[in-house]
Amino acid sequence: METKRKKSTGAYAAALAVFAAALLILAALSGCGAREQNKLIKIAVMGNPDEFPPQYEDGIKAGAKEADAEYSEKGYRVECEFYGDGGSYGEGAAVIDSLAYDGEITAIIGSRNMDINKTAAHVYSKADKLFVVPFFLYDSVYDNNNYSMIFSMCNSAGTVGECLRAAAANTAAKRWAVCAAENEFSTAEMNGFIGGSADDGIQTVDCVGMRTLENDFDGVFKRWKTLGVEGVMMFPGDERGFELLKAIRGREPNMVCGGDTMFDDHEILLARPDIMSIMPGFIMANEYDYKDISADGRNAFEIAEKYSSEAKDGFDSWFLQGYNAVRMVADTAAEADTTNGARIAELLHENGYNGLCQNFKFDEKGKQSSDKYLYFVFAEEGLSERIEVDK
Repeated sequence: METKRKKSTGAYAAALAVFAAALLILAALSGCGAREQNKLIKIAVMGNPDEFPPQYEDGIKAGAKEADAEYSEKGYRVECEFYGDGGSYGEGAAVIDSLAYDGEITAIIGSRNMDINKTAAHVYSKADKLFVVPFFLYDSVYDNNNYSMIFSMCNSAGTVGECLRAAAANTAAKRWAVCAAENEFSTAEMNGFIGGSADDGIQTVDCVGMRTLENDFDGVFKRWKTLGVEGVMMFPGDERGFELLKAIRGREPNMVCGGDTMFDDHEILLARPDIMSIMPGFIMANEYDYKDISADGRNAFEIAEKYSSEAKDGFDSWFLQGYNAVRMVADTAAEADTTNGARIAELLHENGYNGLCQNFKFDEKGKQSSDKYLYFVFAEEGLSERIEVDK
């Protein structure tokens, strides 16, 4: 009699188990790889290296190196890559296009060129790309748009003008002339100055373009004498301001004078003793706020000296702008356990950022928000006095 053999299911089940385990291992490895990829905080840095301020690039590299080391235990890598624009709008536009939809990039640090940044703000906003700018932006970027992904680490042009009006109110001069270059940023600075409250005692009795002042200096100065001008506030747009300041001080040595950070040019001041000699008493609004020592006791100079060979000959606060631009993105991302630019932007709007010797608060448009004005008054041999006043 034929004996029917039962099918053995043990070997079949074992094979299935092995196959299932292999699938699980592959899935786990695949998931692990994706997780590691998402842990990358990649920051693109725009701009022309030849136009970077002193120690700025060193600050960026230092910020990335320290953040990468600090967050490695959490599985994060922090990388910065530089994208040069050659100082050209055309090259800058090509860089903007290449970065806008690059899914690997967490955030982009802006160029020094305000025209490039104006276009970048629009394109990156459309692409939901986090955009941090350590330099000046045109006020129209904030005022005429509802960008939620754009953050400026500098004062607005209008705020610079308001700051210098507050500084003017702290002098004995009450009747002021304002000189501005014929460009968008300088005009916004001028409007910030002349638009202040009349309660501060400041009167703007004349406004003149820089080109007019250059071409008809004698006629303009004669008018100022008639108007009883006691102070001159200058928004020159370029180094022409130094020659005009020299002419004003040459005609009236006791004239109270002030201006924006176009006058903060160490190369010119060191190379031109004739210019350095006329700077004492000059009032200058700063682009951004900073302190030498952080609230947690960290010393900006010591950190800069560690990473920048230039800092050994003197600390430049642009190191902080580069360093904190990177750390603002990396710290916010790692602490919230996200590399999503939109989420980082939400947190910056909510909490601001407390960095190395700098604290940042942003309004809903990404503009710097502070309860104080900061300006400097030049003293002898290039030294200056730091002054803060409440808004």
